[in-house]
Amino acid sequence: MSDGDLKFPEWQIPFKELLLEFDRQRLNERLPKLEVLLAARMRQVKLGNEQQGELQALTDAISTLRVLKRNLAGFQDQQ
Repeated sequence: MSDGDLKFPEWQIPFKELLLEFDRQRLNERLPKLEVLLAARMRQVKLGNEQQGELQALTDAISTLRVLKRNLAGFQDQQ
């Protein structure tokens, strides 16, 4: 999927970039910033109540970040 195909590029582009990041240090630096961005957009969407599709996409992205964080924490514990 190219960036032009994204419905919500303001947060989907940074989300996609984070998922493609292989440098663990940069990943750990970028993850909290993306969480803040997603949470802020989630609040905006809930207040506006006009983008049900975006709300689901945000929920999915936040769930994906939780799994990523859990996996990163598990990986660091094994080292």
